[in-house]
Formats: sequence, C-alpha cells, structure tokens
Amino acid sequence: ISFHAFAMLGVASTLSETAKRNNKFLTNVLIIQASFPVFLIGLPLIFSLIAAVSSLELQSHYLTKTLRHGCTALSIMLSTPALSVVVLCAQQTSTKYAVLIATIVILGVFNDIVLNLVWDPLMLLPDLCIMRENPSLNIPGGPNYYYEFWAFLISMNVPVIGACFLERHQVNIFSAVQRVQSRFLLPVYLRNIIIGLFALGSFLISTSLSASWHTFASLKIASTLSESVKRNNASLSKTHYFFLQIVQKIMFFMFAVLDGLFVHFGAFPNTLAHSANDHAYVSQEVCRSVCGLALFIVSKSQHLRTSTFGEICRVQMISDISLILLNTTWCLINAYAQSVVHYRYALLIGVISKTLYFFTCKLHVLMAVNRYIFIFHATENKTNTSVFKGSIFLCFVMAFLQSLSGPLLDSNLFVVFSSDTLRWQFATTEWTPFYEAYLEYYVVLTECSVIIVLDCASFVKLRHIHRIISKNKAASAREMRLLLQSFCQLIPLSSVMVFFFFVAPECKSAFIAFLSSTAALHFGISLDG
Repeated sequence: ISFHAFAMLGVASTLSETAKRNNKFLTNVLIIQASFPVFLIGLPLIFSLIAAVSSLELQSHYLTKTLRHGCTALSIMLSTPALSVVVLCAQQTSTKYAVLIATIVILGVFNDIVLNLVWDPLMLLPDLCIMRENPSLNIPGGPNYYYEFWAFLISMNVPVIGACFLERHQVNIFSAVQRVQSRFLLPVYLRNIIIGLFALGSFLISTSLSASWHTFASLKIASTLSESVKRNNASLSKTHYFFLQIVQKIMFFMFAVLDGLFVHFGAFPNTLAHSANDHAYVSQEVCRSVCGLALFIVSKSQHLRTSTFGEICRVQMISDISLILLNTTWCLINAYAQSVVHYRYALLIGVISKTLYFFTCKLHVLMAVNRYIFIFHATENKTNTSVFKGSIFLCFVMAFLQSLSGPLLDSNLFVVFSSDTLRWQFATTEWTPFYEAYLEYYVVLTECSVIIVLDCASFVKLRHIHRIISKNKAASAREMRLLLQSFCQLIPLSSVMVFFFFVAPECKSAFIAFLSSTAALHFGISLDG
C-alpha cells in the first residue's frame, strides 16, 4: 500500500518539482522500511532454529550458528550503503525524517549484533531456560540481562517507526495535497510530544490508524491530483484496505495474548519472572489504545470540543488513561522489585486508583444529567457550561473522599494490586465488609440507578419527538445519537459492576478471577472510549 501510494505521487504530473523529489526519495528508501516487517517475520524463524538446536546433531548446530553469523555480517554490510543513501538524500526531504530513517537502520543492525554475537542464546527445551552458549563478543553479563536488553532494542523501534509515520503524514502528504490549513496538521512541538507517547505502544496504534485513514482520504479528495491518481487512491482507501491495516495492528496484540495464555495454561517450570504479567499488560495496552483514539476524536471534533458533553468526555478519557497508566506502572514495580514495596506507597497508589475509578463512575452520572437537560430543554448556555465544569470538580472531590474513607475507618483498610493474581484486593479488616457494601457497592448501584432513570426519561421524550419529525430527520438528529450513546455508556458500568461484585468473588481459578475483575474493568473502560 505504501509503495503504490508513493509511486502514484511520484508520477503525478501536477505535483511540484520539490514534491516529486521528496516522493522519489521516499520510494528509494521504501526498501529499508519494507525490510523491517520482514525482519519481524524472520524473528520467529530464527527462534525456531535456536529452539531446535537441542535436538540437532553437533555439526548441524554449528552450521546453523555459522549461518546466523553470516546473516549478521550481511546486515552490517548492507546497512552502510543504506545509511549513505539516507545521508546523500537528506537535503531532499526534512532532516527529521532522514534522522528517523537512519535510526531505524541503526537499531536493526544493533539488534542483530546483540542477538547473534553478544547474547548468542541457546534454549534448553522443553524447559523455558535460556543460556549464553559461546558468544563471539563475550561481554560479561547473564542471559537474562541480555534478554531484557534485546527486548528493549525491539521496543525502541516502536516510537521511531511511529514518529516516521507521523512525520511522513504531516509533512509530505500535506505538501502534496496542499491542505496546509487542515485541522489535522499538528504543531511541531505537539509532534515531538506524541513521539514520546509512542513508547507506550497503544498511542502508536490509535495514531497510525487515524493517520492511515486521513492520508488516503486526503489523497482521494485532493484537487491537485490527476483523475487517474484520484481513482488509484480511491481504490486504496476502500474498506478492505483499511481493514488490513487494522488487522496488522491487532495481530501484534494477539501474539502477546496467545503468548500469555500459553505461559498460563502450559504451567512450564522456570518461566521468566515477568511472564505472568503478560495478561495485565496486553489488557491495559488495548484499553489505552481505545481511550487514546477517543481522546483524539474529541479533541478534533468541533461540536465535542466546544460543548459541555465533549468536556465531560475529555475529562473521563484522561481519567481512564491515567488509571491504566498507574496500574501498568505499579504492576511493573511489583514484578521487578527486589524487596517488598513499603505499605505507604501501596496505600497511596490504592487511594489514587480508587479515586480515579469512582471519579469515572460519577462522570457517567454527569453525562446522563447533561443528556437529560439537553434533550428536555434543547439548549446549552454559558450558565449551564459553568455549572457542569464546577460539577466535574465536585465529582472529583466526592470520589477522593469516597476512596479516602477506607483508610480513615481503619489504617489497614486499603487496596493493593497483587502481581500474583493481577487483581486489586482489599486488606481484610473488621471494617472491610462495611466499606465494600455501603461505601462502594451501594454507591455504585445508586449511580447506575440514577443513570437508568434519567435515560428512561430521555427515551420517552425522544419517542415523543420521533412522532413529530420525519423518520429520516429523527435518525440523523443529535438527540438520537445521544440516546445511542446512553445505552453504550450503561453497558460497561453495569457489566463491570456485575463482574466485580458477583462473579469474581466466586471464581476459584486465578485466571478466571483476573478476567472477571481486572480484565473486565479494562474492557469497560474500552467500551467507554
């Protein structure tokens, strides 16, 4: 898809000479970008060869090792002319884009050197145990250390590839279609901030999907392109091409999910220390991706950006993303900490997490109230806007007091995140049943009841409106979309409540308990997005 898009831009007679040179340069370095997916596909093959070493004869083993070293030498030799092309053509495109392309090449070669010459892993199957066999560059260090370093190098490709994709979209595509004033054109400082967020992985998915859609949509409607190029780009922007791009991103998550399930149900001895956290990490990544995409849409939609409802949505997505980031960080700290984390830090993290969770629940109620007022009065003035902004702050204060009430009742009553069960758990005290029942369960139940009552009243009002206006107008009215959103909003809140309070306590399997508690919360937050 990338090759065809750049090829069409390269032959477009209506483009300027500068744009032609830029797109010609992009086509020349496309082979470098294409080598990265091939490298990812080749990784499982390399590990399959390494895993089969224990069953091969000694001669075959040395032959495989020689082949790996030969591929590493070939990678080093090919990187030199590739970097030369990037340096020589740097003046024909932006300097930042050239640096990103060069970084991709350097990371790939460095990764190959670490894997085959420094780490030189040998897997002793069927146990998941990795050893350093006889590395050519025998730098001191254990196999686990170099495994983490190699995984870090793999992860470093994520922000670089994402930044490269964003830079190409922002600079080259906009210069080609002459849509400099588009609202999707981000300031330079904001692009640099987003590059840092790409390291989380989830923001890369939400941004790349949006940029993919907008790239093809912009090329499709560009007035400066010829009819032939317009038709070609229209075919590229059809649904099945976009579906393939989505599947490509989802497959990365599916591999991690399958790996986590394999480790869990396989019950292998000597597993790596952090393997049990694959479930939580994948669940959090998917959740953050959806919330990040929702926050991006709210920020770019004018009717949401200027309305009270959009302000509530924006605050809710920021709260959800903060909660998931906090969970991820705390999960990693518990997994890698050499000593027991001090209880004061656990208390602080628990209070903040519960505050964000209760805050989100109360924002659901605020959305229902906002929807009710808008449908019954069909107006939004400055007074209502200021009242709702004050209500958002009031919801946060109430959520904080609700979360802090546990430690105030009993200094030992707080929630902690267990890296063993991957669940938030209350400390068992004499006040625990009271807090869970009256300060959490019944409060959330009351909030759900208020939402149901307000949505039912809104539904009755909309049914009355439906009889007055025509069917087509009713289908496209903003009120009907608000009603649809109300049902979508009620699903995650009620489902999380049922799983948390009724299903999870009865589960005997730790994995099923994780699915019905932590994963259910992440699923509910994703549905919010």
